[in-house]
Amino acid sequence: MTENSAIPSFPPSQVTRLSWNEALCVHCGACVGQCLSRAFIVDEATRRVVHDGDRCIACELCIPACSYGAVESIGEHPGKPGEPL
Repeated sequence: MTENSAIPSFPPSQVTRLSWNEALCVHCGACVGQCLSRAFIVDEATRRVVHDGDRCIACELCIPACSYGAVESIGEHPGKPGEPL
């Protein structure tokens, strides 16, 4: 974690990438409540969930929160999903 940041950062080679399929998303916001880095937010103007891939730390907490399969992990993970690296 950087000194002035509350968002943890990991070397890109140690985390998975997440894929968010907006077509499957029902914009219920379950992922928003689980997202540690605030990569998932509800757009105040549209009331729709949006994902900022640049903020995502791929902690994977959003995956089990989504009952609709709109979020999935892609890539390699050195340990168990969600496990500290």
